[in-house]
Amino acid sequence: MAYDERKRPSLISLIMVIIPPIIIYTVFYLTEGFSAQPNRPQFHYSILPLILMVISIVISVMNFLLTRDEEPEWGSVFLFKLIEGLDIAYITMSVLIIVLVVLFYLTS
Repeated sequence: MAYDERKRPSLISLIMVIIPPIIIYTVFYLTEGFSAQPNRPQFHYSILPLILMVISIVISVMNFLLTRDEEPEWGSVFLFKLIEGLDIAYITMSVLIIVLVVLFYLTS
């Protein structure tokens, strides 16, 4: 009996690709769109976004590796490549947001 490869990404992979944009939106909400003077406590707009972005990077890397592992050797791989591309984009955005938070709120 031949091994049947997956035709679609797993549910865990699909859930993990949805979490980083929610975290990124939360960071924009906490920093009030990178406002010069946010109306929140300093922990909420300087430290918490850094922690959330590290979590976003970890989730994106885990999902990238999971999707790369699930990818079939033949057949349609478009959805797998799409998820891998989104994960790379989320990692890039998270690193850029970390740099913005450090420059805006931790160097002053």
